[in-house]
Amino acid sequence: MTAFARPSLLDNRYAAIAETSAYTYDDDDLVNYAEFLRKHGRYKTKGGYVDASRHIRSLHRQQEDFQSSPSRSGILASINKSLLPAPPVGSIPRKIKVPEENEPTTLSNLANLENKKKEYDKQMKLIEEEMIRAKQREREAKRLEGDIKKEQRHVQHALRDLDVDTTKKRYYAEKSLSKNLQEKDKIEREFVKKREKQTKQRTDHLIDSLQTNKDKDRRNLLLYNDLSRQYGTKSHELQIKHQQLHQVHLDFEQKVQQRELEEARIKKELADIAMALNLEAQKAKADMKDFLTIVDFDRGLTMKQDLEPEQRTKNYDQDRRRLSSDMVLQRSMLDFKQRDALRRIGDTKSRLETVYAKQRQLNTSTAIMEQDRRAAQLMSKMNDIDNRRSQLMNQHIRDKTEKSEDKENEAAAKVKISHIEIEAKQHEDKLRDLEVKDFIYLT
Repeated sequence: MTAFARPSLLDNRYAAIAETSAYTYDDDDLVNYAEFLRKHGRYKTKGGYVDASRHIRSLHRQQEDFQSSPSRSGILASINKSLLPAPPVGSIPRKIKVPEENEPTTLSNLANLENKKKEYDKQMKLIEEEMIRAKQREREAKRLEGDIKKEQRHVQHALRDLDVDTTKKRYYAEKSLSKNLQEKDKIEREFVKKREKQTKQRTDHLIDSLQTNKDKDRRNLLLYNDLSRQYGTKSHELQIKHQQLHQVHLDFEQKVQQRELEEARIKKELADIAMALNLEAQKAKADMKDFLTIVDFDRGLTMKQDLEPEQRTKNYDQDRRRLSSDMVLQRSMLDFKQRDALRRIGDTKSRLETVYAKQRQLNTSTAIMEQDRRAAQLMSKMNDIDNRRSQLMNQHIRDKTEKSEDKENEAAAKVKISHIEIEAKQHEDKLRDLEVKDFIYLT
């Protein structure tokens, strides 16, 4: 069976009817109408139903057969039961007279016929709809088959055109290949001539380069001798500068030692002044204590005079004179001590000013010495840089001389290569280039 073989329309129609079954009943005695038709091959005509193994019968005859069969009488009874209304709740069921099995009634037959007609009409509508859908599917399948055949024809035409194009391209490729082979031979001959010319030019260039290298070596040797002479003079000048720098360094160390001694002396003087000030403060405290004792003594005397008024009156003049003399003496002593303290404070201030002046002088001298030390360090760094520069210059000259010697040796070795080996290498390079070009063209 081919891919586009037409299936049976009757099988498709019955399958569609079976898929879309409209009625389902709870009673097991009933049969699905679509499955019944698909099994027995049954459909309706103007004269009635047609079976595969029976003759055409009238509709009236089939209804009589339907009523006479015991299985179908059960189906009618179940349909009548479903059509009858249910009794209301709470009502008393009445005894209904059931007719006998073989006694037909006109009312039941009419009701059954009406119900079957309605069911038949519904089933026929479903069957007609499914037949229309099946015809639509059949039309769509035919259209799809026609589209596929058109696409096959297009593919066949495209394959035929592709074969023609491939043959044309193959012909043009063979033609271009033969042309390329002719051009290859021509290029090879021209390439050989060009290589010979290049080898001659290279040998001439090597000879010229050897001569120029020798001239450069002579110039480098003269430059090296001149630089060595300059280096000797510079080294002598640097030695003199080193000696001067050493002398400056010694002077700087001596100045630093003198400054340290001066600072120690000044610190000692400051300590002595601080001790003297401390002693003066202690003396002032002692004098204040004596003054307070005198005041206390005076208070005691006044108290005694208050207690002894008679003695106070007698000795009043004597005590007044003594106290006045003592007060004058104490005031003179305090004035003298105050003047002495002020004098000592002025002396200490003058000493501190002299110390500060010396300190400023020492600071300026240290700054000058620090600048001298930095200048000496810079000179030493400059000397180191000059030495390093001279070393690098010598190393560069040595490297240049070695490289020039190596280049001369390589050039001599290249000149010694035979002309036959050069031609063989050139021929191999040509063949390789042509193979690459052919491969690129073919791809």
